[in-house]
Formats: sequence, C-alpha cells, structure tokens
Amino acid sequence: MYIQGVKDLLHPAGHIIGSAQVRLKYNNEVWVFSGDFKTEDDGLSTPFEPVTCHTFVTESTFGLPVYTWKTQNDIFENIRLWATENNRIGNCSVFTAYS
Repeated sequence: MYIQGVKDLLHPAGHIIGSAQVRLKYNNEVWVFSGDFKTEDDGLSTPFEPVTCHTFVTESTFGLPVYTWKTQNDIFENIRLWATENNRIGNCSVFTAYS
C-alpha cells in the first residue's frame, strides 16, 4: 500500500501470534520498525523474517548483551525434568504464563 509516496509492508516478528515488523520505503530508503521480536521459531507464531533495511528501530526490553537465553529445547527439557521429578516425589507442578 502507498500513502503519500510511502510504501508500507508487514513482515512477521515471530514474538507472538500476529506480531509484525513494519517496513516503510520512501525514495529508495527503507526503515523497519518492530516491537519485541523473536528469532527462534516457536512453532506457534509465524517465524521471524529478517528484513533488509537502511534503519532498524525497535523496542528492546532485553537487548543488552547481559541477557542470554537458553534454546527453547533446553528450556522445555528442564521443565520436563522438573515436572517428572515433582511427579516422582508426589508434588504438584503448576505452570503460569502470560499471553
């Protein structure tokens, strides 16, 4: 779509279902704006799509190098082991999350 000569497109951000990056092109310059994004495919949301651009603007809650994350497979395995051990010793496992 064009609005006053600016072409806009949406690209998947991979963060949650329906999340998107906004790509704006004007006079051969491309800017991309994104809120949170996730580069590891979670099998639920549309996977993150890298977008070539001149300028990338993002909200970055956990963007500092001090924040490092285990892979989803590692996290799921840790949860499975924790729940299995709780079951073995008679404890109830409770999971909470936000959308």
